[in-house]
Amino acid sequence: MKEVINKFNCTGCSACMNSCPKNAIRMEYSREGFLYPKIDTDKCINCNLCKKICPVLNTSKNISKNSCYVGYIKNDKVIMNSSSGGIFYVLANNILENNGIVIGAAFDKKNKLQHIAIEEKKEINKLMGSKYIQSNLNNIYSYIKERVKKDCEELIAKGIKPTLAVILVGEDKASQTYVASKEKACIAAGMGSVMHRLGEQTTQNELLSLIEVLNKDDSIHGILVQLPLPKHLDTNEVLRRIDPNKDVDGFHALNVGKLNSGLDGFVPCTPLGIMEIFKEYNIDLVGKNALVIGRSNIVGKPMAALLLNAGATVTIAHSKTKNLAQISRSMDIIVVAIGKPKFLSADMVGDGAIIIDVGINRLDDGSLCGDADFEAIKDKCSFITPVPGGVGPMTIAMLLSNTIKSAKNELRA
Repeated sequence: MKEVINKFNCTGCSACMNSCPKNAIRMEYSREGFLYPKIDTDKCINCNLCKKICPVLNTSKNISKNSCYVGYIKNDKVIMNSSSGGIFYVLANNILENNGIVIGAAFDKKNKLQHIAIEEKKEINKLMGSKYIQSNLNNIYSYIKERVKKDCEELIAKGIKPTLAVILVGEDKASQTYVASKEKACIAAGMGSVMHRLGEQTTQNELLSLIEVLNKDDSIHGILVQLPLPKHLDTNEVLRRIDPNKDVDGFHALNVGKLNSGLDGFVPCTPLGIMEIFKEYNIDLVGKNALVIGRSNIVGKPMAALLLNAGATVTIAHSKTKNLAQISRSMDIIVVAIGKPKFLSADMVGDGAIIIDVGINRLDDGSLCGDADFEAIKDKCSFITPVPGGVGPMTIAMLLSNTIKSAKNELRA
């Protein structure tokens, strides 16, 4: 590809970079300001996907930069992701009789189709692994952040600056990292961020008094108490004291009740983020057999409620569930949130299953992994979220979205 595509005729669509299963291509700017692909020959495996998908190599027409698409496979559908960041769905009618898959498409400025790249389904599945999933999750996350930023700007123009107050008690390092990420995300979105860092020995009354102050502060739209709390504090009482209208974590009993009743309220951010993934990937939940492994109030229980509300047939498994592998093999969708590294193994997953991995665990060598054994099961799945970079960023995105929702509720009131 390098000898044909150069800085003068590349459209800069990045389809080649997005299609590369080995991350061997990156887009660079020349001295003249042209964007073009640069190939790492040490990583390149000569699969030629980049050549097949490239609109310049396959047509002499005037291709519109924002109308080049790269695709990934989900069951018997191809979903195309445009270079402009939008999602464009290509359904089963684009699967050819010879079992070929449309992996790329390019249109001219009049939206007339000029090029289709085709590959055998078996070969493309073998090559791409999770590359497309990772790439497109990043796009969804970016899209939600941009949506939040736009909503924030509109609210500010109307005199309301969405603001999130976060309370951190103690010196837990993981909690400090999470809080820093949330603060950074708020600032990037143009939202207000108020941090309250309290000492390890903070009393129950001191914490409840702070929550009461924030409840009454009209400039605060979301209140989040970072969990876990030190053992001497009553977590249930702390969560109960947060104003349900500012409970952007969705943990207050009133919001839990609304969720289980199918009413509008605040939904816990991780399950809500997973539902956003289902929505953006056009994964139909109606009638699907869904298994949630884990029964926590933060993920497992609300996830099950959301799936049930969406029309799925839901099973909840936990540490005392018998014959779990037998149950899980029959499932269309598995959400695993059990906190055990690589717990979900290949013998627990049926062919074509959709796997959502909520876990994040640090191994002895310092690397991170999920609750699913990614390498062992990825080839059996039609869809699997990676760790890191999968569900985690979506959690923060939905926290911002919930805070925007609270600010909009104030505006309507």
